[in-house]
Amino acid sequence: NDMPTIRLEVYRAAGALEASAARAVAAVPADPADALDDALLALDDALERTLAEDDPGTADRLSALHHAFHAELAAACAGPVTRALLDALRPRLERYEWFHGPLLQRAGADFGVTHAEHRAIADAVRAGGADAVERAVRANWDNAAERLSAVIAAQVALPRGAPPQGAAATAAVRG
Repeated sequence: NDMPTIRLEVYRAAGALEASAARAVAAVPADPADALDDALLALDDALERTLAEDDPGTADRLSALHHAFHAELAAACAGPVTRALLDALRPRLERYEWFHGPLLQRAGADFGVTHAEHRAIADAVRAGGADAVERAVRANWDNAAERLSAVIAAQVALPRGAPPQGAAATAAVRG
């Protein structure tokens, strides 16, 4: 198994499914679309507050908030088949996020990038443009896959058991 390739494929598959489903936001009436935007912004605000915490459990909370953000979007926009496909990918995505979240945190990951990408998604939902929402969602997933792959590659290059450190590890996660 080529784990980096599989990891990228899983993230890109989730991104493609969610981005495709998110196009449906253009057909959502204004009040429910505004409610979705408000829910996404509330989750993103919680993510931003959590980013400011200096706590060993921060990575777990960030992963939970990240999942909740995407689950909210999928629940509002995805049909039953797409939700089932996303649900099938969820255990693998969670394994990557929960296992590698602390690694990203120790490497000095700039989770503010994720926050900005989530804001772009929420802004596109508010504007109601199918193409913009699709692009924003796909970019978030693709960028997350690249960030995760970069920090794992930086970790693999270190001696066994060494924590991520230095400019290379930090640059890898800040993209």
